[in-house]
Amino acid sequence: MKCKGCSSEPGELDHYCRKCGSDLENPYCSECNSIIKKDDAFCWKCGANLEKDEKK
Repeated sequence: MKCKGCSSEPGELDHYCRKCGSDLENPYCSECNSIIKKDDAFCWKCGANLEKDEKK
């Protein structure tokens, strides 16, 4: 999952982005901006595929 603040790739154990300081514990859906869980594959609200962002 990419950082919502700067689109960088955080480390798996990071709680905050090392580049911009954004909270990684409460990530957001890239489609509807709803708060999602870090390991969600799909957004609970809009159904967006969240794993597609990880592969980029």
